[in-house]
This record gives sequence, structure tokens and C-alpha cells, in this order.
Amino acid sequence: MNLYKLPEIQVIAFGLVLLRMISFIVSSAIFGTTNLSSSLKVLISLVLSMLVYPTLYSKNLLGHFAMENLVLACLQELSIGLTLGFMTRFFFMVISMAGDFISISIGLGSAQLFNPAMGSTGNVVEQFYSLLGMLLFLTLDGHHQIISALVNSFEIIKIGIIRFNFSALKELVILLQDLLLITIRIASPILVTSLIINASMAVLGRVVPQINVQVTTVPVTLLIGFGVMFVCLPILVGLMTQTIDFSLFKIFQFLKAV
Repeated sequence: MNLYKLPEIQVIAFGLVLLRMISFIVSSAIFGTTNLSSSLKVLISLVLSMLVYPTLYSKNLLGHFAMENLVLACLQELSIGLTLGFMTRFFFMVISMAGDFISISIGLGSAQLFNPAMGSTGNVVEQFYSLLGMLLFLTLDGHHQIISALVNSFEIIKIGIIRFNFSALKELVILLQDLLLITIRIASPILVTSLIINASMAVLGRVVPQINVQVTTVPVTLLIGFGVMFVCLPILVGLMTQTIDFSLFKIFQFLKAV
């Protein structure tokens, strides 16, 4: 692609494609981590834009827009890329929230480590769940699917066509509600186990007052909690797989509603 021979309108269209790519790469879950440098993120965005733009031009997916609407077109591309990138983080947010709930319930809420997937600090169980979710996400080619969703977004929302449909925010609210329910489903075995252990130790403390319940509950909760967590790993992997498919489905549903 020789940029010197392109008309001015096509150069602007390429800039809009690059703007959506950069905003997506910066805000996405896999490519937007702090482990990747800013120059590498820009390079990935530029390579993807150069690969996608000829396809868009050949399929006539570049809309016709007036130069006076260039600012609105830039804002639209920026908002679309940021929204799509933020939606790819929902899966990792669910895993991190579930790990946080489990850590607090079994008494490991104060053991903090750095979480590279979210770019923040988290506890031990949250770190374990995030690494497991990252490996599963890459194994199921989730990074390929989110790039495919980004490329397909140009077919659903053409470059240069200005449109803002605020009713699509309803899909985001419903998605957040569903993801919260999935988080509770993932953490429910450990939460129920912790509740049963605390209730049993409370009854035991009333029956045998000589036992120091506050000291005894901590190791018992840790031992049984870790046992239940590793026994439920196959169920956890199944729920993670369903969450990945559900998140990708919601991304396409959101694009159609915009």
C-alpha cells in the first residue's frame, strides 16, 4: 500500500481505522497489559490496520463522510475501540472477583501479589485464578477471537458513518448483571463450604467451650477450602469456558445494537 498515491479521503479513512485499532489494543485484556511497551502496542495496531484496510477498501466498507464531521468520526472510532477493548476484560474481571471472594472467605485476603492480567495487585487465590484463566483463554484461541471480533466490527459499523445509539448501553448493563451471577457461581462452592465450616465451628465452640474457636477456625477453613477448590477445578474450567463464549457472544450482540 503506497500512501503517497492514495487520495486524501483514503488517508483519512486509514487514520480512522488506525484510531480504532489503537484504542482497542490499549484497552484490551491481552494486548493492553503493562507488560507490553507503548511502542509495541502502536506497532501491533499499525500492522493490523495495514492488514485490514485493503480488505475494507475492496469490500467497500468505508463509508462516505463529510470533512466537517471528521471530529465526530474520530470520537466514534475512539469510543468503539475503547468499548470493545473494555468488554474483552470482562472475563478476567469475573475471574478476579471470584478469586477475591474465595480469598476473603478462607482468610487469605491480606496476601497480596501483582496481577499482570489486570495490571493491579491481588491476593494469592485471585492470582492463581487469573493465571488459570489466562492459560485457558489462550488455549481456546481467545486472542484470535477478539481480533476477529474487532475486524468484524468494521463490517457492522462502517468507517465514517456517524451514529450514536445510546440504547446499546442497556446491553452493557445486562451483561454486567449476568457476569456478576457467573462470578457468584464460580465462587459458590468455596463460599458455601466456608459458611458451613464457620457454622460448625460456632456450634462446636458452644458445645466444647475449652476449644479456642477463633484460632482453630483459620487452619481448618484453609485446609478444607483448598481441598474443595482443587476438587472443583474441572467445574471451574467448564465455567470459565462458558464465560469466554458468553463474553464473545455479548460483544457481537453489543456491536449489532450500536
